[in-house]
Amino acid sequence: MPFGLDLPLGATHGAGTVVMVDGIKMLEVPLWRSYLAGCILLGIAPCTAMVLVWGYLSRGNDGLTLVMVAINSLTMLIFWLGYGLARLLKLRYIDAAPAAMIGASNHFEVAIATSTMLFGLSSGAALATVVGVLIEVPLMLMLVKICLKTTHWFKTAEMGAAAEKPMTV
Repeated sequence: MPFGLDLPLGATHGAGTVVMVDGIKMLEVPLWRSYLAGCILLGIAPCTAMVLVWGYLSRGNDGLTLVMVAINSLTMLIFWLGYGLARLLKLRYIDAAPAAMIGASNHFEVAIATSTMLFGLSSGAALATVVGVLIEVPLMLMLVKICLKTTHWFKTAEMGAAAEKPMTV
């Protein structure tokens, strides 16, 4: 059961029903919904997501906060947007690769904390967000390999010494 929620047995909350397991009230949510919620949280979990909350609580400019979070979230779309934009802007490869990588990275700890607080530690949502952490390293290594194989997209004279001898991954 989410923290701070004290519903009677049999009550419904969202897609779940309050049940008693080993003397503890829990919110029973269909597993597929729980996994889906975890995947959604994982996808929208840049650390800037909390900026909306902190900006609101501090009575900051909500419009500006929303625009900044939206721009940051757009840079996360899985890497190609940033890498392609770097190519169009004729950035050097040594600048384009890290710019694309930061856009592809995600802050899974926010998704894990949120899913645990909303759905509980033993939920499918928490499991889905934890599995995301295990997927991050192979996924990011794949993106590194893509960068190394596409150095020719950028002008050789502008790449710098680091990109002239790419490492193998």
